[in-house]
Amino acid sequence: MRAPSEARLPWLLAAAVLACWAPALGLRSLWYPDEPDVALPILEMFARGDWVVPTQNGQPWLDYPPLAYWGGLFWSTLAGAPNSLWLRLTPLLAGIAFLLCSARLAGLAALGNGSHSASSASADTNHAASTKAAAYAAMLVVGTPLFWFQTTNLQVDMGFAASQAAGFLLYLAADSRQGFARLWRQVAAFACFGVAILAKGPLGLLLPGLILTVWHASFREWRRLLLLAPLALVALCVALIWWWPLVNRLGADFVGHEFWAQNFDRFGHTARGHGGKSPAFYLLNLPGDLALWCVLLPAALTMAWRQLADRRLRLLLLWFGISFVFLSLASTKRSVYLLPAYPALFALLGAWLATQPATAWLRGLLRFVVVLFGVLAVAVLVGPYTALGSKEGFAAIAAPLQWPLAAVGALLAVGAVLAWRATRRGLAGSANADGVTNGHAGDTGAAELPRLLRGVAISAATFFLLFTLAQWFVMPVIDTVRDYRPAAAWLAAHSPANERVGFYWPGREATKRPAWLCYLPSHRLETFTDAPSAAAWLAEKPGRLLLSDPDNAGAMNGARVIQRWKISSTQWVVMSEN
Repeated sequence: MRAPSEARLPWLLAAAVLACWAPALGLRSLWYPDEPDVALPILEMFARGDWVVPTQNGQPWLDYPPLAYWGGLFWSTLAGAPNSLWLRLTPLLAGIAFLLCSARLAGLAALGNGSHSASSASADTNHAASTKAAAYAAMLVVGTPLFWFQTTNLQVDMGFAASQAAGFLLYLAADSRQGFARLWRQVAAFACFGVAILAKGPLGLLLPGLILTVWHASFREWRRLLLLAPLALVALCVALIWWWPLVNRLGADFVGHEFWAQNFDRFGHTARGHGGKSPAFYLLNLPGDLALWCVLLPAALTMAWRQLADRRLRLLLLWFGISFVFLSLASTKRSVYLLPAYPALFALLGAWLATQPATAWLRGLLRFVVVLFGVLAVAVLVGPYTALGSKEGFAAIAAPLQWPLAAVGALLAVGAVLAWRATRRGLAGSANADGVTNGHAGDTGAAELPRLLRGVAISAATFFLLFTLAQWFVMPVIDTVRDYRPAAAWLAAHSPANERVGFYWPGREATKRPAWLCYLPSHRLETFTDAPSAAAWLAEKPGRLLLSDPDNAGAMNGARVIQRWKISSTQWVVMSEN
């Protein structure tokens, strides 16, 4: 890559993400479980014209702060009505901010990693290294599965991660400045942490505050450490934009109870949220979420550890390390919870690739790529013709998936071949026609390095194109068996106007109700915890309908099943009075 191209690459990749993924956001419905949980408050707030109190089924719902809701409301108001495209647009834009912040952080890390000798540490050399690091980090971001999934789905975590990344970037940019130039960047950084509070709660300030406290304390910078307290007030003032009117509407007791339950109670009790997982959960799941780039992590982390005296690298290490340990101690764990620490990883990886890449690590990565892409290509191309193709769930979408899977398989095969050629041609380029290595051992690595780095770029591009194919052609086909809209339209057509729809499914499955409510205009759900109450409600008024599952339906005396559906892997029945 030429230097001018490298300088523009993060912005070009951001434009590619917007152009390739945004138009496809509306091609499928809102997928259970997370998307309806976020979409339903937006739909109900939009219908009421209310920007303060999120609700589900007409009741206050404070599982998440309002940032994702406000984004959906804003775009839906501009468009005139909400749909899946406008609701998902905010996470996509947050993902672009995440990409650009990660790239800029990598550029700052490369400027200060101390990898250049005194004779080469000119401003031009440092700038070139910074530019390369930003370009590599941006490539790695768009080639990461978790980034794609969180950018194209309606969830709150990408907004949370992007606002934290912006805050750390501004704070790190302020570190080398003095006076007002430093102060306004620090204030802006903590304003971003305030936005993070509005995205997902107090962790948006607590975790960055802990990281910055340890960072300054490690350098014995006590004055800067004390300044964190007044800066935290900036973040709290931003958060009060929503919390203050919310308390005025719902009361301090209710809001305080929900605030404790949704944040601190979830941290310590597995009964709230996704609990019961091992402390090693994030370590075990990192390879699946970060994919190829996990192969290079040991080298990048080792580089940063050896240069721990460097302020930028130390902050990035603390950012990831403290986040990793803190979240591993929590009782509730999901892979996406670690997403706000990913910009630190991308910055370290980008800085390592730009300044200290090792051919042995890069060859190892590309060999892994060849195997992974090859195995996936075979699985995608051959899988439909194995026992998998005869399974009921796959058979329903096998025909429309035929050509998309063929394209995916071909893309993976091409990526495997190109990665293999990058490795082989790199080795060949370091030897003369007689098979004798030219020059010294260091020259061999230098001759091989450009092709290996090109192989890394090819791998990232293959993943980005794979995600784009999936976004446009694979996920809409899968949506045909996951879509609640046809069944919800049937319920709306067969229910009396403005009448509630009953819901009897005791236990955890009751959380499926938001998927229905997203597509039941003018209807709400009446939930029941026991069969006699549900049967009595059903018999009170002719025409009422009740949703349940085949197992629980058998306990409903005096009711008959009038409709059955299978949505994804879940069986549903609709009952009416006899």
